[in-house]
Amino acid sequence: MIDLENGIPIPESLTAIYDKEAMKLYVHEPTIFEKMLYSHEASREKANTNLLNFKKGQYKIGKEEYKVKGLEFVESEILKSTRCINRIARFDASEQSSPIEKIQDAISKLKSDQQIDIDHSKKEIHVQEGKHKTFVAIIHNSIIERLITGEVEVL
Repeated sequence: MIDLENGIPIPESLTAIYDKEAMKLYVHEPTIFEKMLYSHEASREKANTNLLNFKKGQYKIGKEEYKVKGLEFVESEILKSTRCINRIARFDASEQSSPIEKIQDAISKLKSDQQIDIDHSKKEIHVQEGKHKTFVAIIHNSIIERLITGEVEVL
């Protein structure tokens, strides 16, 4: 066992194949690989920045640009999930083209304990405790994709 101040933490197992001819590395467990190279930390930082932009009102949801309220109550839950972190980190405000009507239609098909509130008079989406996955699905556009396919559920 070696104690290194600066180095790469080697996981217990890592499955990857390097193709010399193609000069490509194929990683079979990307999350472990990301953690080893600290690229997961880069996603966490980007997710934090994006969440801050939502809280400040700089980032909005849908074609009609609804503000998001209540993130301070779910932020810690979001940052516990690698899937949520990665989806929020990849958020691109310029790609928000889904009409709020479609988003609301998809939300209404979820179980009541997963639904978040939309206030049309104030143009706000309210995210309550325990409903962070619905928020992540909305900004990831997966909720609209699932509505189209008829498989509406939050992963």
